[in-house]
Amino acid sequence: MTGARTGYRPEIDGLRALAVLVVIVNHFSKTLLPSGFLGVDIFFVISGYVITGSLADKHHDSLKTHLLGFMARRMKRLLPALLFCIVASCAVGFLFIPASYEGFQAEWRSGVAALFGLSNMYLLRRATDYFSSSAELNLFTHTWSLGVEEQFYLVFPTLAWASGFAQGRPRGSRNFFVLIVLLSAGSLLGYLWLNRSHASAAYFLMPARFWELGVGCLTFLALQADCPPLRRLLAVLPPLPIVIAVVALLFTPQTAIQRTTPALVALTSMLIAALAGRPATLAGRLLGWGPIVFVGLASYSIYLWHWPVLCIARWTIGIEPRTIPVLSAIIVLVAVFSYQHVERRLRSATWAPRPGGTLGLGLAAALSCAVLLVLLGLPLKGMLFLGQDDPSPAPFADSRQDDQVWQGRVVWRSEECVLSRDDQVGRPRAEHFCTFDSSRPSPRRFLVIGDSFSVTEIEMVKILPARGLGSVTVTSCLAASAVPEVANNSHWKRPNDYYWSAVVPGLLATLRAGDAVLMLNDMARFAPFETSLEVDEDRQNLVAGLERLATKLGDRGIGLIIQSVNSFVRDSQCGPKLARRQGHEPSGRCHYYTREASQVRKTWLQQTLAAREQSHTNVQVLDLFEVFCPGEVCGFFLDSGIALYRDEYSHPSIEAAVRAQPVLLDAIAALDRKMAGFAHHVGR
Repeated sequence: MTGARTGYRPEIDGLRALAVLVVIVNHFSKTLLPSGFLGVDIFFVISGYVITGSLADKHHDSLKTHLLGFMARRMKRLLPALLFCIVASCAVGFLFIPASYEGFQAEWRSGVAALFGLSNMYLLRRATDYFSSSAELNLFTHTWSLGVEEQFYLVFPTLAWASGFAQGRPRGSRNFFVLIVLLSAGSLLGYLWLNRSHASAAYFLMPARFWELGVGCLTFLALQADCPPLRRLLAVLPPLPIVIAVVALLFTPQTAIQRTTPALVALTSMLIAALAGRPATLAGRLLGWGPIVFVGLASYSIYLWHWPVLCIARWTIGIEPRTIPVLSAIIVLVAVFSYQHVERRLRSATWAPRPGGTLGLGLAAALSCAVLLVLLGLPLKGMLFLGQDDPSPAPFADSRQDDQVWQGRVVWRSEECVLSRDDQVGRPRAEHFCTFDSSRPSPRRFLVIGDSFSVTEIEMVKILPARGLGSVTVTSCLAASAVPEVANNSHWKRPNDYYWSAVVPGLLATLRAGDAVLMLNDMARFAPFETSLEVDEDRQNLVAGLERLATKLGDRGIGLIIQSVNSFVRDSQCGPKLARRQGHEPSGRCHYYTREASQVRKTWLQQTLAAREQSHTNVQVLDLFEVFCPGEVCGFFLDSGIALYRDEYSHPSIEAAVRAQPVLLDAIAALDRKMAGFAHHVGR
C-alpha cells in the first residue's frame, strides 16, 4: 500500500464511536440531533473500507475456500453478540410487553428475521416506517442495518473474486475498482429514484444501500493505488474541518435525508482518506484517543443493545431527563459485558477445524434461537408478561377493513371499497357495495373519498343516511394523496394513482347538483413539526388541487367538505396500548402536544382551508379538533377513559367518530346555507 499506511488504524474505531454515539443520541431524542440516525451511513462506509482491507490481506486458490473463509470470519464476528442480544431482549422485553399489543408478533418475527440477516426485508414487507412510533416499540427495528450489511457480504466477496482482486492478480485492484464504481453509480441512482417512488425501499433494501459500502471500498482501493496527485491532495486536506462538517450535517432536519445522506457518505470517505497519512493531526489524535477507541471497538455491541433498552424503557419507566442517566448506564453495562464476554471471546475461539464446520455451527445456533423465539411468540405467548394483560378487543383495535352491515344486510365490502393492493389496480369497482342507503327517500348523495381515515370515520358519516339526509358512498385508498397533485411515494403508489385517475373521476361523474363530496384524510402531512422544500412543494400542490376540485364541483352545483387535521398524536412516540398502561396524563412514554402547540402547528393548514372556504361558496371545512383535543393536552384518551384513536397512526376510534357526528351535521348545514344563499342571490 503506497497511498496510506497499512495495519490497524485506531482513528477508524474512533470514527465508529462517533457513529454509534450520534445514533444513540438521536434515538434518545430526535430534537437534540435530528439527523443522528445518519450515523448508520457512517458505519456503512467504514464497513466497506474495512472489509476491502481484509480481502486484500487474504488470497485463496479457489472460490470455494475464499467464500467459506470470508463467511466464517463474518459469522464469528457478528453472530454471537446478535444471538445473545435477540434472545435476551425477547426474554426481558416480553416481561413488560403485553401479548395483546398489536405489534407483539412483529417483535419475535423481526427477531427471527434478524437471526438470518433478513430483518430489513421483513420490515419493508410490513411497510414499516423507520421513523414511526411502531418502529420505536419494536425490539429489533434497528437490525435492518445488519441485514443490509449481511446481504452485502453475500455479494461482495464474489465480486472481489471475479475481478481478480481476491486472487492477487496484477490488474485485480483496477478491475475491482471499475466494477465497484459502476455498481455503486447504479445503486446511487436507484436510491435517489426510490426515494421519490418508494421511500421505504430506498431506506431498507441492500441494492439501494450498496453505493454507501461501495464508497468505503473505493476509498481503500484509491488509497492503495500509487497515485501521486492523490497523495499531494491528502497532504493538504485538513481532517478537522471535515469532522466539523460531518457533525453539522447531523443537526439538519430529518426531512433533508435525500441530500444529507450522499453528503455524509462523501465526507466520511474524505475523512478516512485524510487521516490515512496524517494520524497525528488534532482530529486524528481525538479519534485515536483511548476511551474513544474503546467505544469504537465495542460499537457493535453498543449498537445492538441500545435499542432494546430504549424500547423496553418506553413500556416501563419512560425516556425523559430523569431516566436518561439510568438508561445510559444500563446500555453501557450490558454492552460492555456483551463485548468482553460474548463478542471478543467467541470471535477469537476456534469453532471448528474448517470454515464449513464453523458455518454449520453458526447456522445450527441461529436455528435453535429461532425455534425459541417462535415458542415465545406462539405457544408461550404472554406467559412471561408480569402485568395483567387484557386480551379482549379494545375499542380502538378493530380492523379498518371490516365489512359493514346496514339495515340488516352487508352493504359495504372492504374488498370492493378500499384500494390496498397492487392487484386491485384496474379492477372494476362495484359502487353498490360501498353505499349506505338513506332511511327515508332522498335524492341527495354524499360521496366520501380519502385515505384510510375515510374508512375509520365510517361511523361518523353513517349519521347522514340515519337522519334521512341522503345516501353515503364511502371509498378509500390506503395512504392516498389528499389530491392527485400531491406526490405519492408510499407503498401504495400504484393504487393511489389508479384511485385518482379512474375510481374518483368515475364516482364524481355520477353526482348531481345538490350532492356533496367529503374529503376525509390525514392532513398532518401538511402541518409538520418543521418545514422543508418537500413540504413547501406538497403545500403548493395541495392548494392547486383543492382549487381545481372546488372549482370543478362548484360549476356543477356540488358541495365540497374538506376535513382539517385532527391532532398530532402520531408524533407522540406512543400507541394506545402504551398510553393506556400509563394512564391518561402525559409522561416520558408519550410525548403529547399541548392544545396551544397543536393550534400553532396547524396554523398554515387552517388558514389555507379557510381561504378556500371564503373564496368558494361550495366549500366548507370540517374541523374535528375540539373532538380530539378537548383539554389542555391532546392525547389518546379522554379523562373519562374513552379512546379517541384505535392505533398509533391516529386513526379515529369508533367512539370518537360517533362523537364527531354533530360537528359533521353542523358543517353540512353551514354548507347548505352558503349554497342556498348563493343560488338565491343568483336567482335575483
